[in-house]
Amino acid sequence: MTMESYAERLDRYEKEKMTNYDMDEIERNQKYTSEQMKKREKRSRGIVIQDTSTLELDLDKEVALRLALQAHDKKTTLNQHIIDVLTDQLVDQIGKPELLKEY
Repeated sequence: MTMESYAERLDRYEKEKMTNYDMDEIERNQKYTSEQMKKREKRSRGIVIQDTSTLELDLDKEVALRLALQAHDKKTTLNQHIIDVLTDQLVDQIGKPELLKEY
């Protein structure tokens, strides 16, 4: 008969102890913020998150100059100002998203 040390007994107990997978998941998720959790969930469901896209615009010189002056007044870059203008126009044209139902 061999003697078992306290450390060996704890190690054996940890190996025999059943795992609570729900609690393990909660403990793992506590280190993420809610935004990180949303992104993680989307990735796990196969939803591709695209942060950037490319759009080419052909602007007249007058329009480009007016946009550049507006951007200067707002103390922002021309690219960011154009993105803001396009976003505002799209929201105005499209309105609030609607829920589509299939009957």
